[in-house]
Amino acid sequence: MVQIFITFCVCFFISSIFHLIELLLDVNFTRLFFQQNLISLLTTLLAINIAVLGIVLSRIVALNQSGENFANTKKEILKSLKEQVALIGLSLALSIFSAKGKYDFYPCLINYLISVLLMSVFFYAIYILYDTAKSLIDIH
Repeated sequence: MVQIFITFCVCFFISSIFHLIELLLDVNFTRLFFQQNLISLLTTLLAINIAVLGIVLSRIVALNQSGENFANTKKEILKSLKEQVALIGLSLALSIFSAKGKYDFYPCLINYLISVLLMSVFFYAIYILYDTAKSLIDIH
């Protein structure tokens, strides 16, 4: 759980930098893009990860016949899939809040948080994809 929090904080920091660059350039590209496309992107990344994890699991089954224990690996795979489903749900909620646009209560802060959180969800999903690919490489 601590690792999930640390990873999300890193993604939030990276997203904050990108948002700052957007503010300096007076551009609002990523918020609009992620508001319209993030759920599709996350669903596609989930499909890719499921395919890769299928390969990893088939390799684990082959290695498991030699007597090695891969219970922790299976738990991590399940945790990864749960994280991705949670990211899809979070992106849906953030997209709904993003579509509202104008807020009366601290509008700058709320818009900043929505934009940065949308980007953070994307970067976190990319990290999960990287981690899954790394496991594929490590197992061979």
